[in-house]
Amino acid sequence: MKNFSLNKQETFSKIHPHITLASRDLHHKQFPKAWADFKTREFTDYFSVENFSLLKHDGKIWHIYRDFNFNQ
Repeated sequence: MKNFSLNKQETFSKIHPHITLASRDLHHKQFPKAWADFKTREFTDYFSVENFSLLKHDGKIWHIYRDFNFNQ
């Protein structure tokens, strides 16, 4: 696992890495049907990245908190 040099405050917080498959475009009435379909599916994939950004929500919008570049 790559060490991203996060400080103690950053690592004890409630960080839950994830990929969002649907957001506000999925109507709340459609969610139970979608969840029934996806909850037991397994997904595995691999991909290469040169960089990524860690985002932090301020209660209204997401902001880039920190960028990580793997080409250095």
